[in-house]
Amino acid sequence: MRWNRVVILAPAIALAVVTGMGEGVRGATDPAMPLIGADSLDQEPMSGPDAWEAFGMGRVGLVVPYGRDGAVTAARARELRRAALEDRLGLSPAQRERLAAVRAAARRVATVRDEAIRLARVALDELLRDDVIDRPRIDRATDRVARIEADALRARVALALDERAVLTPAQRRMLRDELAR
Repeated sequence: MRWNRVVILAPAIALAVVTGMGEGVRGATDPAMPLIGADSLDQEPMSGPDAWEAFGMGRVGLVVPYGRDGAVTAARARELRRAALEDRLGLSPAQRERLAAVRAAARRVATVRDEAIRLARVALDELLRDDVIDRPRIDRATDRVARIEADALRARVALALDERAVLTPAQRRMLRDELAR
């Protein structure tokens, strides 16, 4: 099945490269155009014909090379939605720079925290697979995972507050109205 996709998509990708159509998708930066992707990391991104249709390309179209098998990843979809929202809010260049700095700092911390969560979950999985059930150790490992995940949630909330602090009161009202839709 996977090879069928490669054989079918190879001519389309070659055509996109030759004609310059591989730069993006029609309507991807249009605020009125619905963007594809998950609203959270728990959801899977859309791919295949459903993704093409969501981009307004019908059932036949070029695959956007953002993710595996042409999937528009959740991260890429969030990035596109964020850029469109920033355009609608009318951010100044200084505000865009401050937001980028806030997000970069949060991303550096999140990378370390995500690895800590992964390692804590691996340790918990090993305890659960062990032949000898040691409930106190399992409870401590579970608490560790929960504690790190709670820290991650607090950091996401702090990031949202730091981002909003960059905005003017009028932009905050516009943001609130946009998020209420």
